[in-house]
Amino acid sequence: MDTISINIGILPINNTTLDLESLIKRINNIHSPYGYTYCDFTKLNSNFEFNIKVSYPRFFRGINAFLLNNPFLCTQVNLHLVNSLKGILNNFYYEIKYISLIRVDIPFTYYMNDNLSFDKYFNVFRILSYIYYNTRISTTINPNVKGIIDMITTDIETVTFTSARGSGGNKEVTIYNQYLNIERKTSSPSQFGKYLETYPDLKKRIRIEVCKRINRENFSPDDFAHFDILSTYGKQCKDFLLKYLFDKKQLEIIYNLFYQNLDKSFKDYIFTYSRINYISWLYMNKELLIDYSIIRAVLANNIPNQKTLESAITVIRKELIHLTLPNVFDIIEDIKKTVSNYQFIIDNTEVIESIQIIKEE
Repeated sequence: MDTISINIGILPINNTTLDLESLIKRINNIHSPYGYTYCDFTKLNSNFEFNIKVSYPRFFRGINAFLLNNPFLCTQVNLHLVNSLKGILNNFYYEIKYISLIRVDIPFTYYMNDNLSFDKYFNVFRILSYIYYNTRISTTINPNVKGIIDMITTDIETVTFTSARGSGGNKEVTIYNQYLNIERKTSSPSQFGKYLETYPDLKKRIRIEVCKRINRENFSPDDFAHFDILSTYGKQCKDFLLKYLFDKKQLEIIYNLFYQNLDKSFKDYIFTYSRINYISWLYMNKELLIDYSIIRAVLANNIPNQKTLESAITVIRKELIHLTLPNVFDIIEDIKKTVSNYQFIIDNTEVIESIQIIKEE
């Protein structure tokens, strides 16, 4: 569980005027029992409604590197939030009329191979983009996939899959480098060093986050306090990823498409030059070098002599090391397995008091 967006409907008790500036400060200063702020006032929708963003990981550790997949802990956050809002609004002589759940962001975490970095998964993201586009094109007018790259370091930071232009669309999927994301958000190098001590696996994390728009009736404050958000929407988000990012049929179609294009390029090269220079052929077709298994299949289809084939494979494997080409389809299958096996744990016996508290210096 990551964040939610909620609208708070309010009513004046004695026809008082709301001190908005003070209200914003009070809400942004709500502290969890563990010493962390976890609420952000977003906007005033009208005289009697405002929107806030609530971070569940920040409630417990002050940072979203804390992986929260226990519905029981989420309801602890809800209860504390409602009680805090009641107390704040009561001081302004207002009360909560309703709470409306607007958006839920549910993340899934995949751990990269030890010898690979986030940017080396570029071809993985490309294939997932093809799948998303092809599966969503039948259900939406304008599926869209965008990536954010650091132009200085060429590091890939974020890949976003959405059914609409802009951000915050329904069932938008964001894949990002969590290490880089947290590093950029942490102003103190010493604090970031402490985060790495607490989360030594941070460099290996790929974060896959589903943003789901919610359309349901308003909650009373007490109903929202006990509403199990994670169990209600976690499986829906998981099923969405499996359907639109890891569709088996689309994966086979894309595999065959890249195979056919690469096979044609091999034949065209032979036709043009009468013989093959494997290194030259590879670099002329870098955009098609999605997966080693495809390259090997193309070679096998075009080189009937077994010894010549083995020699070609040896040359190409050595060169692929420089191109840092992973077995993309195997990796996609591994990510799919991780998402498919993802469990939202219900364990009411978890002892939150054992969580190590790390505060900003």
